[in-house]
Amino acid sequence: SDKEFKTAKINSFFLGQYLKWDPVMNAEIAGQYGFQRRKEGPVIGIYDFADLDCAIIGFHHYVKWLKFGMTRTFDNVAIEIRNGRMTKEQGLKLIREKSDDRPPKEHTKMLADFLQLSEAELFELIEPFRNKNIWKLNSKGEWYIDGYLEGII
Repeated sequence: SDKEFKTAKINSFFLGQYLKWDPVMNAEIAGQYGFQRRKEGPVIGIYDFADLDCAIIGFHHYVKWLKFGMTRTFDNVAIEIRNGRMTKEQGLKLIREKSDDRPPKEHTKMLADFLQLSEAELFELIEPFRNKNIWKLNSKGEWYIDGYLEGII
């Protein structure tokens, strides 16, 4: 709990407060040492050099969508805006176009198989983590986020 954290006098620090973290720059440096970008394009989000080391990363980001109402593209766009390579308007346009807010079929199947569950059972397991403070259920039984991306600009 927060209280226990404070009582234990634990301080946490984000490395990015001290060192500039720029994944594009990091990918360029890594490329000088032989790193290769994904020829097929991004696994998820907008970077063709990220999320390459996890077979189910797309499912991880899908759960983040349910819990927080944001996707991997949001993460990537925020980095691009902070680093001055994209405007907020360009970022919102990209988020609307990219639409990585659906469960990735390949990653879903892979995780379900690994856990020895059906895909339906897997979705049953994660549904309780949907954030009901941001998600609403319409009369057709479909989930939506009211006002999604409206009023941001």
